[in-house]
Amino acid sequence: MANSPTIIVTKVPVTSEQRGQLHTMFDGPAYSLLKQLLIARAIVLQVESMNAALYPDNEAASGLAFAAKEKASKLQAMLDELDYLEVNEHEWSLVELERRR
Repeated sequence: MANSPTIIVTKVPVTSEQRGQLHTMFDGPAYSLLKQLLIARAIVLQVESMNAALYPDNEAASGLAFAAKEKASKLQAMLDELDYLEVNEHEWSLVELERRR
């Protein structure tokens, strides 16, 4: 185990220029529209899932219900992460990966 490589993650804070770009993005109408599009997509997927769940004996419908529910859940998680990043500037960092032996 002593010779096993390890991957080291180093957080690199964004530059002041990048911070300004993030502030502009989060405050802009295009960002708001993007979030609305993602929310609309999640709603469509949730409705598809609910409609397909009405037919539990149908294997194809059950598969569709599960897949749509999973995708809607992933979209919601992405929206939650965007909301978190928007208000937590201390998390505005990139990463550098390094392999060590």
